[in-house]
Parts: sequence; C-alpha cells; structure tokens
Amino acid sequence: MEVGKASGRFTFQDPLIALSAVGGALIALLQLNSARDLDAAAGEQMAEMILPMLGLPAGEAHEISTRPLPELP
Repeated sequence: MEVGKASGRFTFQDPLIALSAVGGALIALLQLNSARDLDAAAGEQMAEMILPMLGLPAGEAHEISTRPLPELP
C-alpha cells in the first residue's frame, strides 16, 4: 500500500485507516457470499468501489477490476 502511495497512484492519508476500510469491505463481501452464493461479478464490483476510495480514478478502477486474473504457473 505504501508503494502505491509513494508512486502517486493511491492518495489515502492514513494507511491504517485505508487498510481498515479495505479489510472491512472484504470481510463484508465474504459474509455476504456465505449468505448468498455470489458470482465473480460481486468481487469485480467490490474492487471497482474500493479502488476509488484509495484515490484511483473511477475509469481506471473499472478497467482494472474487470481484467481477467493472470494464469497461475
């Protein structure tokens, strides 16, 4: 997270608060997924909402959150 901030990509003020916001959102998504069987689009939507909270422009957040995941070796 600090590397992203140092590069100018993320613009949050306090890394602990930013980490808490992201972590809380992910925990909520996991709980929601256990109550309702969510599809992959739910994770994409969550990422698209979280990235602008960290300072990424909305258009870039959308593009990043909808990219396919890389193949594992």
